[in-house]
Amino acid sequence: MNRFDPHLGLLLERAGRVVGERLDRAFGRDGVTSDHWRVLRLLADGEGHTMGEIAERLQMNPPTLTKLVDRMVGKSLVQRAADPEDSRRVLVYAADAGFDLLNELQGKVDQHHAALQALLGDRNARQLERLLTTLIEAAERPTA
Repeated sequence: MNRFDPHLGLLLERAGRVVGERLDRAFGRDGVTSDHWRVLRLLADGEGHTMGEIAERLQMNPPTLTKLVDRMVGKSLVQRAADPEDSRRVLVYAADAGFDLLNELQGKVDQHHAALQALLGDRNARQLERLLTTLIEAAERPTA
């Protein structure tokens, strides 16, 4: 293998970055990123989630998530509240403005997905989804 040949891990990282940046631009809102959409999508169930749970489910660095949620609280997109069952725990909920933003962003996410699918073609897009799902599931399996 030539040292300048593409490396699968680097290609995946670059593809993720490029696709994410394109989605962020598609949102067309200053400072709103795919991370906002991901958090709001999780919180849309209305259940309230701890910061640890959000970080784990979204595979986000906890300090980065804390900064993001702080900004979202400042924009009234989410709110924090004590857990009714354990007042020592804090839960994060989507606020009305967060639900409104999620609805707005979802249409743009759907358009972004359709553009990617059109670029790749239906068959290739389905194959890529299968391959990426297989890779993610294998990588998340505990090693012996």
